[in-house]
Amino acid sequence: MLKVEKHETPIREIFGNSPKVKVLDTLIENPKLDYSKKELAEAAGISKSTLYKLWDELEEEGIVVETRKIGNATLFKLNEDSKIVRELVRFEKRLLRSKENPVKA
Repeated sequence: MLKVEKHETPIREIFGNSPKVKVLDTLIENPKLDYSKKELAEAAGISKSTLYKLWDELEEEGIVVETRKIGNATLFKLNEDSKIVRELVRFEKRLLRSKENPVKA
């Protein structure tokens, strides 16, 4: 079982903790890891059935990309070639920088 430490990230602070945000946040926090759907659901803290409901949307938006097959399992990771993904990652980096260097009034 894959265990990823959870903490309040800038993406979750702004967009909340909906299942889709949890999946996006998990993928963005671990962009080089590939996951089976079961592992991704566990890492994101959502049920497999919830992930399956979101899956078509994630694929259609180009958020995830298939990486390889291990036995019967197909693995996926964040699609770093996607413009949407690149903008989300860039946005999160800006949020992190703004938290480190807050503007003083």
